[in-house]
Amino acid sequence: MYPLEIPPSHIGPSSYAEHFSEILKTYNCELLVYSRGNGKIYCSAGLLNILEYPPSEVPDTAEKFTALQHPDDIMLIRYLDKGMHPLKPRFVNLRLRKKSGLYIWIEVEISEEYNEINKPSEVIMLVRDITERIIDKPGIPYNEMLNDEISRISRVGGWERDLRTGKVNWTSGMFHVFEVESQPPFEEIFTWILEEYRPLVNKTFKNVVEHKTAYSLEFETYTAKKRKIWVHTKAEPVFDNHGNVIKVRGIFRDIDEERKQAEQLKQYHADLEKTKFLLDEVSKMGKFGLWETGIHSNQSFWSRGMFEIHELPYDMQPSIELLSVFHPVKHNYEEIMSCYNRCLQTGASYEVSVPFTTFKGNHRWMRLTGMAIRDHERNITGVRGLVQDITEEKQKEQDISRYREELEANHFILSEAGSMAHIGGWQLDVATNQVLWSQEVFKIHEMPFGQMPTLDEMLAFYAPKSRVVLKDAIRRTVEYLQPYDLELELLTAKKNKIWIRCIGKPALNEHGLVTELRGVLQNIMEYKHKEQQLEHTNRIIKEQNSRLENFAQIVSHNLRSHASTFSASLEALRMAEDEDDRQPILASMDKIAANLHETLHHLSEVVKIKTNSKEARQKLLFSDVVNAAIETLGPLIKKTGATIHTDFSECPQVDHIPAYLDSIVLNLISNAIKYRSPDRAPEITIAAKMHHTKKLLTVSDNGLGIDLHKHGTKLFGIYKTFHNNPDSKGVGLFITKNQIESLGGSIEVKSKPGIGTVFTITFL
Repeated sequence: MYPLEIPPSHIGPSSYAEHFSEILKTYNCELLVYSRGNGKIYCSAGLLNILEYPPSEVPDTAEKFTALQHPDDIMLIRYLDKGMHPLKPRFVNLRLRKKSGLYIWIEVEISEEYNEINKPSEVIMLVRDITERIIDKPGIPYNEMLNDEISRISRVGGWERDLRTGKVNWTSGMFHVFEVESQPPFEEIFTWILEEYRPLVNKTFKNVVEHKTAYSLEFETYTAKKRKIWVHTKAEPVFDNHGNVIKVRGIFRDIDEERKQAEQLKQYHADLEKTKFLLDEVSKMGKFGLWETGIHSNQSFWSRGMFEIHELPYDMQPSIELLSVFHPVKHNYEEIMSCYNRCLQTGASYEVSVPFTTFKGNHRWMRLTGMAIRDHERNITGVRGLVQDITEEKQKEQDISRYREELEANHFILSEAGSMAHIGGWQLDVATNQVLWSQEVFKIHEMPFGQMPTLDEMLAFYAPKSRVVLKDAIRRTVEYLQPYDLELELLTAKKNKIWIRCIGKPALNEHGLVTELRGVLQNIMEYKHKEQQLEHTNRIIKEQNSRLENFAQIVSHNLRSHASTFSASLEALRMAEDEDDRQPILASMDKIAANLHETLHHLSEVVKIKTNSKEARQKLLFSDVVNAAIETLGPLIKKTGATIHTDFSECPQVDHIPAYLDSIVLNLISNAIKYRSPDRAPEITIAAKMHHTKKLLTVSDNGLGIDLHKHGTKLFGIYKTFHNNPDSKGVGLFITKNQIESLGGSIEVKSKPGIGTVFTITFL
């Protein structure tokens, strides 16, 4: 800081430099200038004298000036550097440290000066010493009732010692600080101070009288109740007209609970002083208002903000009766009055949120708080409080409630849609490898909803080949921003193999880097089943078409052969001259007719398969079907000594067309007997069981067996035989396979020559 004996250009427009002396004298203040251009601080000589600094020692930069401030106060330079605007306070109260180490309270009135391009260049501040006002100078009444209340709450007491009479006066706060009912002698208070602090306190007090200097100390002392506390005391001399010290005046502050009491002290201090700064600030904000009413008066005090909130003309006198005007809804008015009366009777603070109607008829919402006012005898003398316009807050609450309802509805729809389609969402944090699953993804993995997996834990669910594919897809998405859409095999927590469709896309930050992968997961097992069924059906159709084409060629060849032979026999019959020549020809024609009849019968059986496949299925007991076949083949079974074993305990029945199942079982049992081994009696085992969700029927024997490497591809062909059995026609297995596959089933065979054969039928 520099004294203000400087060229006018250093402090802004010349009018301020030329007339600042008159300004200071008129307003009883000093001058402080902050230059934005060079960051320097300039002050008047009077302010230097107050701070007790000579020009050569005073800090002259913004940083050094900030070091003079009390750490609990607003930092002035930082406050100014943020710029001024219409809603920012022009008055600031703060403390500055004098050269002696003591603090003084100053009030700063701020005004900005602009340069020729209309930009702020200097900040001109009028400074007033308000220390005496802050410590509440005795003898000047200023709402004593509020002062007593604030002294009790803030634990601050004021005192004054008249050096001429030795009389000591206390404010009520001193009684609270030292926990006494009556004022003790000054010397007794001195004995309560801890011994290590007494010399310093005694010396400091003498300096006030002898050297006319103020002091500020913090030390430990005992109260009358023997409670040890830390106090902060400040004092300064009072002079007569001749400059003689006649009194010492100061304060004691209990700082043990300073942090807890800071906000209450600020609020009570604001209520006490009712300063223009606070009222103007609240008024500008237009959202808060202060009010106070006395128990013995119908009149009420309202701050400017209260008038603005209620849209009430400033010249109207507020009163309790006006509440019925602003709160026309009866139960709202009754709720406010009930809280107000309870506060007067019991001292209970309250807070209510209610709608109200302004003087101009506008509908708004307010939050109303109230607390009891007490005098120094702790009697309730009134109520004071705060009103906040919360219309916007209520509107936001309503909007949030509406958005929440819409969000819940959308979430329900998405959840239901995802559940129906077996689709869930997922998210991967690239930095932490932490995975986030929706509830449906947990269901797909057959896991309870809860703990989210890591990336490694998620990958462990996939089959090895699918795991490699997915890891590579994730890498490409992170490194090259390539989305992916894959069908993968997965093993659920319950060890069920399923197929899923996994879609992933990158999410980028503002630098274009991948921070997350997001996507969806769908259980496509049902589609895979249908796809496999379709492939199975297509394969069956192709095989059937191939067999039918082969059958048609054979039948066509046989029919042409029979027709040609029959035609030649007729020609030979016409040319025969006697009966002996005709008889061999007629015998040959009988055999041709029999063969033609057999061929037509086979064709009829194949056609029946396509016709009968449209018939309705029925629930059939395997035991009934097998017993019927055994009864039909009874003579053959008895003749060959065949033994038949059955086991249908695991799967006793099946849905099937009766004629088909009878034909299938009869054909497989007759083949097992027909192609028996000459070395042993036939032994046939027929069993039914469940495999997953499908029913299987197996027919095994100990017969000749089939060389599948040699005949496997022709096993179910038409007119294909593999043993020198005169009864073999090569039609039975062809018809059996077509009957099974016409209903979506399948038949497989395992066989070893000389050991036996096992036929396995899978029913759809």
